[in-house]
Amino acid sequence: MKKLIFLFTFIISMLSFATTQKMDYSSYNLSGEIISGVRIIEVESFRYSYSPSIIVVNNGEKIRIKFSTGDTEHGFKISEINFDLKAKKGKPAEGDFIAPKSGIYEITCSVFCGSGHKKMTGRLVVR
Repeated sequence: MKKLIFLFTFIISMLSFATTQKMDYSSYNLSGEIISGVRIIEVESFRYSYSPSIIVVNNGEKIRIKFSTGDTEHGFKISEINFDLKAKKGKPAEGDFIAPKSGIYEITCSVFCGSGHKKMTGRLVVR
């Protein structure tokens, strides 16, 4: 019983430690390139991941995401700013938004794509 309590306490403390650690994105370069005043970022999805998985932009910039998929239908959703693209293999999608206030925003897949769907995440880092 003592071993079980110790194991439970250890797991809880490790989970707590992992969730309180913050990534330092300050060394990351800005994503994409600016063309005619718009930061254009190409994002590909394949087997429960995004490439790039971390997108870095400046606050207030106009952003255009060009989203494609290499296997099945996937989504590219940033809930906090009400942005959602869906792409099918061979049918890319694109959409624009204005980068919100500085912070880190989660990117998730908005189309059920298989067993790894819930693990398909990325980050939008706004400086």
